[in-house]
Amino acid sequence: MNRQVWPTPRNARSSRSHVIFRIRVEYTEAGSSDGGVAARGAHLLIVDLAGSEKMANTGSTKDETSNEGKNINLDLCFLKTAVTQLSRGSVATYRGNSLTPLLRGSLEGNVRLSILCTVDFSSANETRDTLSFASAARSEQRLAVPSVQGGTRRVSPRNLPASNDNYKVDNLHACPYCDKTCTTKGNLQAHIKSRHKEQYN
Repeated sequence: MNRQVWPTPRNARSSRSHVIFRIRVEYTEAGSSDGGVAARGAHLLIVDLAGSEKMANTGSTKDETSNEGKNINLDLCFLKTAVTQLSRGSVATYRGNSLTPLLRGSLEGNVRLSILCTVDFSSANETRDTLSFASAARSEQRLAVPSVQGGTRRVSPRNLPASNDNYKVDNLHACPYCDKTCTTKGNLQAHIKSRHKEQYN
């Protein structure tokens, strides 16, 4: 990978670009309870964002580097806006830049989101902004439910809410984690919620 970097007074290899890896993972499980083949799949998105920097701190006099810094800060600003809107239960805005549309699928719907933030307490303003973003991202918690397809077993979640209190599942009542079959949709929702608490709490 040839990532674009540029030396600044604070970082000899300051990132001047974002990096996004998208990995598709699939597996099939033969011999399900109905004799069919159960298939599961997921996407793993690994994103390394360039850091926000004030132009005065970069020490750069080149127009190209200055424009890169402005574009990076603009990308991060749009991303923070989208995450903040989602954390408030609003409709997020993804237009206006190239980064947020690429990350939309990782911010909404049936996903699990983890964010690592790097701060430098010698940069009070940048640290405050980073912590504000992290706080908004923490409020936007979503809980992924596996989609299992094969034979008569099919559970497909749709548009899970930010709150983990409710789950919307199709009318079929087979648990994607085990062979348990629930008689009602409400029982299935309660069972899935219980399984998630056991796994992630």
